[in-house]
Amino acid sequence: MVNTAKPITIYSNRACPYAQRALIALYETGLEHELVEIPLPNKPSWYLDINPEGKVPALKYGDDILAESLVIAEFITDLSDKSFLPQDPLKRAQARFAIEFWGSKIVPILYRLLRVSDSAEIDTTTNELVEHLKRFNALLAAQSDGPYFFGDQYSLVEIVLSPFIGRLAPTVKFARINIPKTPELTRFHSWTAEILERPSFQKSSLSAEELYEKTEQLATKIRALA
Repeated sequence: MVNTAKPITIYSNRACPYAQRALIALYETGLEHELVEIPLPNKPSWYLDINPEGKVPALKYGDDILAESLVIAEFITDLSDKSFLPQDPLKRAQARFAIEFWGSKIVPILYRLLRVSDSAEIDTTTNELVEHLKRFNALLAAQSDGPYFFGDQYSLVEIVLSPFIGRLAPTVKFARINIPKTPELTRFHSWTAEILERPSFQKSSLSAEELYEKTEQLATKIRALA
């Protein structure tokens, strides 16, 4: 473990993909930290003093507290001597665009797949997902041949998106759809395979069975609110 100027406490929950971002960042950097597991949805009342919104993750650095997973993940990597983004401002912007694209275009479709049950709507949503994945594949291919977004450099892109890549397979299984193995998705499939084998992902992730169980529970909750 690598010591920091101030002690780090991370408040997390293993079932939450956003909290997993922070754990992956900590495991990749090797920064010494204390891990506090926050039960969801029955959060302890004292946790609202840490994060008034009651969400995970939250990070305490000395006496200062940070919230929001992307902010926390980037802060952790900034504390490290390791580099998780290139120095080139354009490359850094392209990394952040890839993160934003996944979050704004693909994540909502994955949640929609957990909600819809009509076969025609499932087909439409699946086609939309595949088209967005093809565009993401193009973003990957434009940067490098792999294995990661920036070639051999494991980056903030992988740290932030890994939790959602891990939940892609159980979502696809639940919706009973397939993501095709076409040339337009070759880079995407090889990239996801590398991510799922990364020790930091495996250490921070639920098992495949647990992920599928959580996916079913989330789908039930989403459909009840629809």
